[in-house]
Amino acid sequence: MLLFILKSENMLTFRKAMATDMLLYFEWANDEEVRQQSFQSNPISLEGHKKWFTDKISDPDCIMLLFEDDHNIPVGQIRFQKQDESGYVIGISIDKSCRGKGYAVMLLQQSSDYFLKLHPDKMIYAFIKKENIASVRSFANAGFGLNETLFTDEKSVLYTKQIKNENS
Repeated sequence: MLLFILKSENMLTFRKAMATDMLLYFEWANDEEVRQQSFQSNPISLEGHKKWFTDKISDPDCIMLLFEDDHNIPVGQIRFQKQDESGYVIGISIDKSCRGKGYAVMLLQQSSDYFLKLHPDKMIYAFIKKENIASVRSFANAGFGLNETLFTDEKSVLYTKQIKNENS
């Protein structure tokens, strides 16, 4: 098991998701607010989630990270899914008991730093509904830039993050 310890005001650790995390991810995915902010907002069935989760934790093009606080209480998760050869799409969810405490920015900063060390030549894409002001602020505060040059529709915005090279 990989465990990463990152020091901050609130000590957080993260590790790759495991099969035993399936029900926790299911609860997070079906949280009412999470469903409202998702582009596909219908509830998720347990059977469908089991298959999806099992496939994702073994997918080499997917990185799923589970974050816990200094009392080993799950705070949230980040998922990176390969979109194309240039980059990965990031997704985040925070446990409802932990929202509004600044965890989203910490998770986004720490996970994107980790990801970009593994994949320094890739871009991270974050597609966010325009009305999801909390996520828009979190991504901006975590160092993601609003990208108006890449496709977004009238209902969403695109934030991106990558390592700047000398020629950028």
